[in-house]
Amino acid sequence: MTDQEKDLLRIAAWDRYQTTKTEFLACKAKLQKFREPMRVLVEKLLVDPLEISEQEVSAFPARDSFISAFEEFRAAVRKYEDAIDEARKFDWPVSPADEPASLCRPRPR
Repeated sequence: MTDQEKDLLRIAAWDRYQTTKTEFLACKAKLQKFREPMRVLVEKLLVDPLEISEQEVSAFPARDSFISAFEEFRAAVRKYEDAIDEARKFDWPVSPADEPASLCRPRPR
């Protein structure tokens, strides 16, 4: 393999890393859109079920759409982790802050 071919593989690894990071973050945002409707209903179930409105029940996500978003997110995580590993094999500086676990945790205030 020539140096030019190695350089092309190295650049392709970095491009995959950046592309999959963008895809991962988009899937994470899509999944997190379920947070608020679920939170409201769960809190009312815990505190006072009589406070639950028809509108809140209607806003609760459909099981299939949640499962689909979750599966899409999990696939994006796997793809992103593979891209991180590949980028690191080519000595690209992938920060620990860019690991999926770091990107999914709430940031300290």
